[in-house]
Formats: sequence, C-alpha cells, structure tokens
Amino acid sequence: MAVSTPAQAAETATISRSIYLAPQSTGNAPLPVSAPRRIYLASGTYLWDATISLSGSSVGPERTIYLAAGWYNWRCHINGTGNPGIGDSNYYTYCYLDPENTNYQTVYVPSSGLYYFALPLGGTVNWVSRLDPQF
Repeated sequence: MAVSTPAQAAETATISRSIYLAPQSTGNAPLPVSAPRRIYLASGTYLWDATISLSGSSVGPERTIYLAAGWYNWRCHINGTGNPGIGDSNYYTYCYLDPENTNYQTVYVPSSGLYYFALPLGGTVNWVSRLDPQF
C-alpha cells in the first residue's frame, strides 16, 4: 500500500545583508554584494518584498506577482539621495528579477520603480528581499 504524504509548499528564497547607512549619502550599495543571485523559480504567484529594518521598525515595498518558470538573476540596490533625511527621504531602494529567457521582461519591486524612505540618524540596517511562493 502506498503511503501518502501531505504536499509541502515551496520554500521562501531570501537574499540579505547588514549595511551601515550614513544620515546623508549619495552612495550606492548592491544586494548581494558580489553579483546577482541566479535562481530557478517555478511558475506561480509570489509575494516579493524588500525590507530595511533598524531598531525594531521596518520599511520597504512589496508586491504580489505571477512569474513564469525559469532562471532569473535577482538583485537589489539602495541609493542615497544626498538629502539629510530630516523631512525628506534620504534613500531609495528597488529590486529586480532579470529573466534569462529573453521572451520575459525584467520585473521590479516596487512595481512603480523606486521606494523612497527616510533614515535621519543613519545606522546599521538589516536589508532583506524575499520571494515567498503562494502555492
């Protein structure tokens, strides 16, 4: 007699790093540091986010997106705006999935392009992007 086992959901994929962000900067930082992460994704709907956490509070964009099966190059960036972060956003972030299949388009989180946020005092942040399969 065959033994049945419950289906398991696909695991959440993550890229992350800790990084010091100054109160005022025009610099750029990539995630992952050395090169985009190459990842195979099954077709389906994903919850995709990019979160910046400091001292117990978190900010960042998220979106739900359907992705076709295939290999993708996954990367995020944080850029300083040059503003001091007091009353203005002093950083922005975005992530992208660049498909190796040229029939697919590069997709971004946030879908609008850039997510601005303020970090008036600076500090070391935990920066994480996750792809959480919803199937």
